[in-house]
Amino acid sequence: MTADNAPTHQPLPAIATSLNDADVIARLLSLSKKGKLAGFVPGGRGLFEAEAYGTVFDYRLVAHREKDHLRFEVKPVWKLPIIFGIVLVLAAGPGLWLTHSMMVTYFSWYTLSFLWTAVWYEILTIVPIPWYVRREWRRSRESAIEHARETIPRIEAALLAITAAAKV
Repeated sequence: MTADNAPTHQPLPAIATSLNDADVIARLLSLSKKGKLAGFVPGGRGLFEAEAYGTVFDYRLVAHREKDHLRFEVKPVWKLPIIFGIVLVLAAGPGLWLTHSMMVTYFSWYTLSFLWTAVWYEILTIVPIPWYVRREWRRSRESAIEHARETIPRIEAALLAITAAAKV
């Protein structure tokens, strides 16, 4: 653990390969069509990309060619975090009015004004969000890295098996 309690990660393993880029893509496309490499896309932010599933937010496993090996990294997919943020913003406003009207309607003892309802509502709903998002972001990244560590050996086995078969 580092000073800010962020877990330290070993880099993702690299794969040594003598195959050229076109052969790597062709072999992995075949693996993808068999359903063994989810979300495979040639190109993108590297040589190719594949899914790296997180718990809440998903990531992409991105491969980069460096001389005679492939190096991997996980990159976030921003679609769901953006949707999550928009939903939070859009839900907070109507939730305040709904909460105040329900409190006034169903509890005769509740005599606070709308402004005071807004104070405690914001404290209970908005203040914890940064901690929740930070925790889920870390948890998703950990899960994505774990999934990437499971996917890379499958990629390596496919590239080695085909390379060994070609030599025979």
